[in-house]
This record gives sequence, structure tokens and C-alpha cells, in this order.
Amino acid sequence: MRIGAMTHAFDWTDLSLALLTDHEIFQRYRERRALPRYRHARLAESFFELERAIWSCTRCMHRAISRHDAARKRLPASRNA
Repeated sequence: MRIGAMTHAFDWTDLSLALLTDHEIFQRYRERRALPRYRHARLAESFFELERAIWSCTRCMHRAISRHDAARKRLPASRNA
């Protein structure tokens, strides 16, 4: 008979015995599922494509910051600090 750490439950049907680990009883540890990979992406074929994508992201970021600043100016002075 081997003695060691038990990581999963098992069922011993001959003895009508089922053993569970504490993390299965109390659900302390959950399985971490791998995130699905983004499969529709492709590699940039030239530096121009990469530069254009970076420019597009930067433009969106500046637009969002501008909207945030404009909304902040509309707030009362007491909440603007």
C-alpha cells in the first residue's frame, strides 16, 4: 500500500467507500480554464501595416481622453477636483 498526498477523490466500491479531498468538499480550489486564443489575427506583413494599426489605436485613445476631459469640464467645480 502506498501512502501519499491525495489530490482527487476516489471510490472504492468493494468496501462501499468513497473518499473526497477537503478542497472538493469545501470547493476551495476551482479549475482554471485556459482562455481561448484569438485565432483570427494575422501577422503584419510590413512595417506600414503595423504603424497604421498603432496610429489607429492612438487616435482612439486620444478621442476617449478628449471626451473624458469634456465631460469633466461640465461637472460642478466642487466635483472637478
